[in-house]
Amino acid sequence: MAGLTGVTLPERLVHHLAPLKQYGVQFGDVLTAVRWNERAFYYFIVFFLLAVFFKNSGEMIERLKPTWRAVAFLSAISLYAIHHLHTASEFIYFNF
Repeated sequence: MAGLTGVTLPERLVHHLAPLKQYGVQFGDVLTAVRWNERAFYYFIVFFLLAVFFKNSGEMIERLKPTWRAVAFLSAISLYAIHHLHTASEFIYFNF
C-alpha cells in the first residue's frame, strides 16, 4: 500500500525485500496501515462491483453516435459558460 505516509508492504515479503527498509519502506499489516474498517470494506466491495460489471469509458465511446442536436446543445452550453466567465459571484467571496 502506498500513500502520503509512506509505503507499507505485507510482512511476508520482508525476507525478500529487506533492503528496502533503508528507503523508508515499512513491512506490516497493510490493512492496519490504511485504517481499514467495516465502512471502507463496503466501499471497496461496491466500487469493485461497479468496476467489474459496468462499462468503462473506452467501451462507452464505441457506441457514441453524436447527433447534430446534441452538438448544438453542447455548443450552446459552452458558449453560455464562456460568456459568463467574467462575472463574479458575490457568494464565493463573501467573508473570505
